[in-house]
Amino acid sequence: MALIKSKQLQNVAAAKIVETTEKRFVTDAEKASLADKYTKAEADTSISTALTTAKGYANTAEAEAIATAAADAEAKATAAEAAAIAAAASDAATKAGAAETAAKAYADSIQTTLSSQITNAIAGLTWKTPVATFADIVTAYPTPEEGWMVTIADTNKVFRYDLTTTSWVEFPITAPQAYSKTIAVNVLDNATTISTGIKNDGTGAHFSTFTDIILAVNGFIQQVGADKDYTIAFVANELIVTWTDRSFALEATDEITIAFTQIG
Repeated sequence: MALIKSKQLQNVAAAKIVETTEKRFVTDAEKASLADKYTKAEADTSISTALTTAKGYANTAEAEAIATAAADAEAKATAAEAAAIAAAASDAATKAGAAETAAKAYADSIQTTLSSQITNAIAGLTWKTPVATFADIVTAYPTPEEGWMVTIADTNKVFRYDLTTTSWVEFPITAPQAYSKTIAVNVLDNATTISTGIKNDGTGAHFSTFTDIILAVNGFIQQVGADKDYTIAFVANELIVTWTDRSFALEATDEITIAFTQIG
Protein backbone atom coordinates (compact mmCIF):
# COMPACT_ATOMS: atom_id res chain seq x y z
CA MET A 1 0.00 0.00 0.00
CA ALA A 2 1.34 3.37 -0.91
CA LEU A 3 1.73 5.93 1.87
CA ILE A 4 -0.58 8.95 1.84
CA LYS A 5 1.35 12.04 1.38
CA SER A 6 1.05 14.71 4.03
CA LYS A 7 0.03 17.27 1.52
CA GLN A 8 -3.02 15.22 0.87
CA LEU A 9 -4.24 15.82 4.51
CA GLN A 10 -6.23 18.90 5.23
CA ASN A 11 -6.99 20.52 8.55
CA VAL A 12 -10.76 20.34 8.89
CA ALA A 13 -10.78 23.06 11.53
CA ALA A 14 -8.88 25.27 9.15
CA ALA A 15 -11.05 24.44 6.21
CA LYS A 16 -13.15 27.31 5.05
CA ILE A 17 -16.81 26.51 4.54
CA VAL A 18 -18.18 28.36 1.68
CA GLU A 19 -21.62 29.66 2.57
CA THR A 20 -24.01 29.78 -0.30
CA THR A 21 -27.53 31.19 -0.49
CA GLU A 22 -29.19 27.82 -0.90
CA LYS A 23 -27.58 26.58 2.35
CA ARG A 24 -29.00 29.37 4.55
CA PHE A 25 -32.06 29.03 6.79
CA VAL A 26 -32.75 32.78 6.80
CA THR A 27 -31.82 35.66 4.61
CA ASP A 28 -29.23 38.26 5.52
CA ALA A 29 -31.99 40.76 6.31
CA GLU A 30 -33.83 38.28 8.52
CA LYS A 31 -30.62 37.32 10.19
CA ALA A 32 -29.81 40.94 10.92
CA SER A 33 -33.31 41.51 12.23
CA LEU A 34 -33.21 38.47 14.48
CA ALA A 35 -29.82 39.38 15.76
CA ASP A 36 -31.10 42.81 16.71
CA LYS A 37 -34.27 41.57 18.46
CA TYR A 38 -33.34 38.38 20.25
CA THR A 39 -30.18 38.09 22.22
CA LYS A 40 -29.61 34.96 24.31
CA ALA A 41 -30.64 36.74 27.51
CA GLU A 42 -33.83 37.95 25.88
CA ALA A 43 -34.56 34.52 24.60
CA ASP A 44 -34.02 33.02 28.06
CA THR A 45 -36.32 35.65 29.57
CA SER A 46 -38.97 34.99 26.95
CA ILE A 47 -38.75 31.27 27.59
CA SER A 48 -38.96 31.82 31.37
CA THR A 49 -41.94 34.15 30.99
CA ALA A 50 -43.64 31.65 28.73
CA LEU A 51 -43.05 28.88 31.24
CA THR A 52 -44.39 31.02 34.12
CA THR A 53 -47.46 31.94 32.12
CA ALA A 54 -48.00 28.33 31.18
CA LYS A 55 -47.69 27.28 34.82
CA GLY A 56 -50.16 30.00 35.81
CA TYR A 57 -52.64 28.74 33.26
CA ALA A 58 -52.08 25.21 34.47
CA ASN A 59 -52.58 26.22 38.14
CA THR A 60 -55.73 28.15 37.30
CA ALA A 61 -57.09 25.26 35.29
CA GLU A 62 -56.28 22.88 38.15
CA ALA A 63 -57.95 25.16 40.72
CA GLU A 64 -61.04 25.49 38.57
CA ALA A 65 -61.16 21.75 38.07
CA ILE A 66 -60.82 21.17 41.82
CA ALA A 67 -63.50 23.76 42.60
CA THR A 68 -65.85 22.26 40.04
CA ALA A 69 -65.25 18.76 41.35
CA ALA A 70 -65.76 19.94 44.96
CA ALA A 71 -68.99 21.74 44.07
CA ASP A 72 -70.24 18.71 42.20
CA ALA A 73 -69.31 16.42 45.08
CA GLU A 74 -71.00 18.74 47.58
CA ALA A 75 -74.17 18.92 45.50
CA LYS A 76 -74.28 15.15 45.18
CA ALA A 77 -73.62 14.75 48.92
CA THR A 78 -76.40 17.21 49.76
CA ALA A 79 -78.79 15.41 47.43
CA ALA A 80 -77.81 12.07 48.94
CA GLU A 81 -78.27 13.44 52.47
CA ALA A 82 -81.70 14.86 51.60
CA ALA A 83 -82.71 11.57 50.05
CA ALA A 84 -81.49 9.67 53.12
CA ILE A 85 -83.37 12.00 55.47
CA ALA A 86 -86.54 11.73 53.40
CA ALA A 87 -86.25 7.94 53.33
CA ALA A 88 -85.63 7.80 57.09
CA ALA A 89 -88.56 10.14 57.78
CA SER A 90 -90.85 8.07 55.58
CA ASP A 91 -89.72 4.88 57.27
CA ALA A 92 -90.19 6.43 60.72
CA ALA A 93 -93.67 7.64 59.80
CA THR A 94 -94.60 4.20 58.53
CA LYS A 95 -93.31 2.51 61.67
CA ALA A 96 -95.00 5.11 63.90
CA GLY A 97 -98.29 4.53 62.09
CA ALA A 98 -97.95 0.79 62.51
CA ALA A 99 -97.07 1.21 66.20
CA GLU A 100 -100.05 3.52 66.73
CA THR A 101 -102.38 1.04 65.05
CA ALA A 102 -101.00 -1.82 67.13
CA ALA A 103 -101.23 0.23 70.34
CA LYS A 104 -104.82 1.24 69.61
CA ALA A 105 -105.77 -2.34 68.87
CA TYR A 106 -104.14 -3.46 72.14
CA ALA A 107 -105.86 -0.67 74.09
CA ASP A 108 -109.22 -1.57 72.55
CA SER A 109 -108.64 -5.19 73.49
CA ILE A 110 -107.81 -4.26 77.09
CA GLN A 111 -110.81 -1.93 77.28
CA THR A 112 -113.12 -4.65 76.01
CA THR A 113 -111.70 -7.12 78.50
CA LEU A 114 -111.92 -4.70 81.42
CA SER A 115 -115.44 -3.65 80.48
CA SER A 116 -116.49 -7.30 80.45
CA GLN A 117 -114.79 -7.93 83.80
CA ILE A 118 -116.36 -4.84 85.36
CA THR A 119 -119.80 -5.72 84.01
CA ASN A 120 -119.52 -9.23 85.40
CA ALA A 121 -118.21 -7.92 88.73
CA ILE A 122 -121.03 -5.46 89.35
CA ALA A 123 -123.82 -7.61 87.91
CA GLY A 124 -126.45 -8.15 90.56
CA LEU A 125 -125.03 -5.50 92.90
CA THR A 126 -127.29 -2.86 94.42
CA TRP A 127 -125.70 0.25 95.90
CA LYS A 128 -127.31 1.55 99.06
CA THR A 129 -126.91 4.87 100.83
CA PRO A 130 -123.64 5.03 102.83
CA VAL A 131 -123.68 4.75 106.62
CA ALA A 132 -121.40 6.37 109.17
CA THR A 133 -119.91 3.22 110.76
CA PHE A 134 -119.99 -0.51 110.19
CA ALA A 135 -122.24 -0.94 113.25
CA ASP A 136 -124.86 1.26 111.58
CA ILE A 137 -125.42 -1.26 108.77
CA VAL A 138 -127.63 -3.51 110.92
CA THR A 139 -129.82 -0.58 111.95
CA ALA A 140 -130.04 0.95 108.48
CA TYR A 141 -130.59 -2.37 106.68
CA PRO A 142 -132.16 -4.93 109.02
CA THR A 143 -133.32 -7.20 106.18
CA PRO A 144 -130.59 -6.99 103.51
CA GLU A 145 -130.66 -8.86 100.23
CA GLU A 146 -127.98 -10.65 98.22
CA GLY A 147 -125.64 -8.20 96.46
CA TRP A 148 -126.46 -5.08 98.48
CA MET A 149 -123.43 -2.76 98.65
CA VAL A 150 -122.85 -0.24 101.42
CA THR A 151 -120.03 2.25 101.88
CA ILE A 152 -118.78 2.91 105.41
CA ALA A 153 -118.02 6.63 105.76
CA ASP A 154 -115.47 6.49 108.58
CA THR A 155 -113.24 3.85 106.91
CA ASN A 156 -114.20 4.47 103.27
CA LYS A 157 -114.57 0.70 102.87
CA VAL A 158 -117.28 -1.10 100.93
CA PHE A 159 -119.23 -4.14 102.19
CA ARG A 160 -121.43 -6.57 100.23
CA TYR A 161 -124.18 -8.65 101.80
CA ASP A 162 -123.64 -12.38 101.21
CA LEU A 163 -126.89 -14.33 101.54
CA THR A 164 -125.13 -17.70 101.81
CA THR A 165 -123.25 -16.73 104.96
CA THR A 166 -125.86 -14.10 106.02
CA SER A 167 -123.05 -11.63 106.67
CA TRP A 168 -121.60 -8.40 105.33
CA VAL A 169 -118.33 -9.16 103.53
CA GLU A 170 -115.74 -6.53 102.75
CA PHE A 171 -115.66 -5.91 99.01
CA PRO A 172 -112.15 -5.78 97.45
CA ILE A 173 -112.45 -2.16 96.31
CA THR A 174 -112.05 1.20 97.97
CA ALA A 175 -114.91 3.63 97.71
CA PRO A 176 -114.05 6.77 95.77
CA GLN A 177 -113.19 9.83 97.77
CA ALA A 178 -115.60 12.75 97.84
CA TYR A 179 -115.01 15.20 95.01
CA SER A 180 -116.29 18.63 94.15
CA LYS A 181 -118.81 19.01 91.38
CA THR A 182 -120.37 22.05 89.75
CA ILE A 183 -123.58 22.04 87.76
CA ALA A 184 -125.42 24.76 85.86
CA VAL A 185 -129.13 25.25 86.57
CA ASN A 186 -131.86 27.20 84.83
CA VAL A 187 -134.59 29.27 86.46
CA LEU A 188 -137.62 31.15 85.31
CA ASP A 189 -137.96 34.91 85.52
CA ASN A 190 -138.70 36.07 89.07
CA ALA A 191 -138.16 32.51 90.34
CA THR A 192 -137.85 32.00 94.10
CA THR A 193 -137.02 28.26 94.03
CA ILE A 194 -134.26 26.47 92.16
CA SER A 195 -134.39 22.75 91.38
CA THR A 196 -130.77 21.54 91.59
CA GLY A 197 -131.20 18.01 90.24
CA ILE A 198 -129.19 16.72 93.23
CA LYS A 199 -131.02 13.75 94.71
CA ASN A 200 -130.74 11.55 97.77
CA ASP A 201 -132.91 8.69 96.59
CA GLY A 202 -131.51 5.90 98.75
CA THR A 203 -129.20 4.42 96.12
CA GLY A 204 -126.11 6.35 97.11
CA ALA A 205 -125.69 7.55 93.54
CA HIS A 206 -126.44 11.17 94.48
CA PHE A 207 -125.70 11.91 98.09
CA SER A 208 -124.83 15.33 99.43
CA THR A 209 -124.75 17.16 102.73
CA PHE A 210 -126.51 20.45 103.32
CA THR A 211 -123.51 22.46 104.45
CA ASP A 212 -121.32 22.32 101.34
CA ILE A 213 -123.77 23.74 98.78
CA ILE A 214 -122.40 26.91 97.15
CA LEU A 215 -124.68 29.00 94.96
CA ALA A 216 -123.25 31.45 92.41
CA VAL A 217 -125.24 33.92 90.33
CA ASN A 218 -123.45 35.41 87.32
CA GLY A 219 -120.15 34.31 88.84
CA PHE A 220 -120.76 35.93 92.23
CA ILE A 221 -120.85 33.62 95.26
CA GLN A 222 -124.03 33.99 97.32
CA GLN A 223 -124.45 33.38 101.05
CA VAL A 224 -126.50 30.59 102.57
CA GLY A 225 -128.82 31.12 105.55
CA ALA A 226 -132.35 32.16 106.40
CA ASP A 227 -131.33 35.81 106.65
CA LYS A 228 -128.88 35.66 103.73
CA ASP A 229 -129.36 35.02 100.01
CA TYR A 230 -130.85 31.52 100.02
CA THR A 231 -131.77 28.42 102.02
CA ILE A 232 -131.52 24.73 101.04
CA ALA A 233 -133.55 21.61 101.85
CA PHE A 234 -134.40 18.20 100.39
CA VAL A 235 -137.95 18.06 99.07
CA ALA A 236 -139.09 14.60 97.95
CA ASN A 237 -135.42 13.50 97.93
CA GLU A 238 -134.41 16.41 95.66
CA LEU A 239 -132.34 19.34 96.85
CA ILE A 240 -134.23 22.60 96.41
CA VAL A 241 -132.73 26.06 96.81
CA THR A 242 -135.09 28.78 97.98
CA TRP A 243 -134.07 32.30 96.98
CA THR A 244 -134.56 34.70 99.91
CA ASP A 245 -132.78 37.80 98.66
CA ARG A 246 -135.48 40.34 97.82
CA SER A 247 -133.07 43.04 96.66
CA PHE A 248 -133.31 41.69 93.14
CA ALA A 249 -135.17 38.91 91.37
CA LEU A 250 -133.62 35.99 89.53
CA GLU A 251 -134.03 36.02 85.76
CA ALA A 252 -133.91 33.29 83.14
CA THR A 253 -130.89 34.99 81.59
CA ASP A 254 -128.86 34.74 84.81
CA GLU A 255 -126.00 32.23 84.86
CA ILE A 256 -126.58 30.15 87.97
CA THR A 257 -124.19 27.41 89.12
CA ILE A 258 -124.26 25.19 92.18
CA ALA A 259 -121.13 23.54 93.58
CA PHE A 260 -121.38 20.64 96.00
CA THR A 261 -119.51 17.60 97.27
CA GLN A 262 -120.34 14.38 95.49
CA ILE A 263 -120.02 11.25 97.62
CA GLY A 264 -120.21 7.68 96.48
